[in-house]
Amino acid sequence: QRPRARVASDQPSRHWLAEKREQPIRIGAVGLVVEAKDRQEVEAVLAIAEGLRLVPASAEGFSTKLGLSHYPILLSKEGWEQ
Repeated sequence: QRPRARVASDQPSRHWLAEKREQPIRIGAVGLVVEAKDRQEVEAVLAIAEGLRLVPASAEGFSTKLGLSHYPILLSKEGWEQ
């Protein structure tokens, strides 16, 4: 399964993207924007992502299944990291 990054539009997620976006890009991850109030917040996250494919999504299903309650997080075949 393709690696995924789970982010929101909050400050910790934007900071994480600014600092670590090369890693999910390098492994071919798709970013899921799981919490944003409106299109402007999604666009702000997209601007920071620069090259990381991001899609607005509800991550409740896989988050619950994997026992995840925090973001940002990167899920890959090596495991997960924040």
